[in-house]
Amino acid sequence: MKRFVAIGAAAAITSLMLVAPADAAKTPPKSNRPIVTVSTDDFVMSLPAGVGCTFPVQLLGQGTLTTTTQRQKVKRVFDSTLTITNPTNQQSVTLNADSTVVDRRRRDGTSKSTSKGNVFFWGDLSVKGKTVDGLLLIKGRTRFTLADYSNPDSATNFTKIKGTVTDVCTLID
Repeated sequence: MKRFVAIGAAAAITSLMLVAPADAAKTPPKSNRPIVTVSTDDFVMSLPAGVGCTFPVQLLGQGTLTTTTQRQKVKRVFDSTLTITNPTNQQSVTLNADSTVVDRRRRDGTSKSTSKGNVFFWGDLSVKGKTVDGLLLIKGRTRFTLADYSNPDSATNFTKIKGTVTDVCTLID
């Protein structure tokens, strides 16, 4: 199972839709207008043992998620923290999750994505052909593809990681 979160990506969030006003002469065609969504709801999510870590994990995300969608491009900016808890021993860690993730959806259903900042990934991940399992915090820049943009459990393949990678499971075991 593969997923990524930069606070709020996996949460069902109440959103405020904002579309910038413009006069009719300067308004681009409707399909070109960016749609901006701002979400401030916290979320709690549980991962069972074996998904990222060998033990169950609880995630608490707090902060703001701003999503801008324009055509096939989706940009998410996170200003947030993520508290990760091992409920079996009550060990927890709170980490900065400020980041920007940009997805460029392809017509075949895949996406080419980049991230900058502190992004969390979990599950079986591929890094340049090598499978890695864990709950990973990547601080820096990444490039990755998703096999099926509409399915968060689809294969995630990293083509570039520049920065540090931390297996968060080791911090709360």
